[in-house]
Amino acid sequence: MKLLLNILPPVATIVLSLIFCFANPYNSMPLDEVTIVIVFVLLIIPGLFVLVSYFVKTEN
Repeated sequence: MKLLLNILPPVATIVLSLIFCFANPYNSMPLDEVTIVIVFVLLIIPGLFVLVSYFVKTEN
């Protein structure tokens, strides 16, 4: 259970950012590459960093 609670926030961040990138109903224009890169850098990379650091912490 504790494992799930620690993994959930970064995974949820990644999923929400992907949904925001590809299924944004308020954006009639398709998102350009710059916006996707900005969202990717701001949301997905920190989420992955938290996930990786958690697994490194549990291994030691």
